[in-house]
Amino acid sequence: MALLKGNTINRINTILNKAEKRKQKLEGKVSDLQQEVKKLHEAVQDDFNMAILEDKEPSKRLANDLEKARKELEQVVFMLNQIDAVVQNEIE
Repeated sequence: MALLKGNTINRINTILNKAEKRKQKLEGKVSDLQQEVKKLHEAVQDDFNMAILEDKEPSKRLANDLEKARKELEQVVFMLNQIDAVVQNEIE
């Protein structure tokens, strides 16, 4: 392994700092989205129960909102999981 020069070390530290900030931001977003998905799931369940009791159709809007939140959560988790690979590629 070759010795690293000062500029290279600074560049690596910058990359690592940026990656850590991005990770923290995405982890916060994951947490928020998980809470949103939970609330929407409960709302869909409540709406379904009311639809049964009132002999109506359940709201499609709630189901659509839940699906959007789940997809966004999936994308954010994917990005979070890719950060380490991106950092590794940049360092090499």
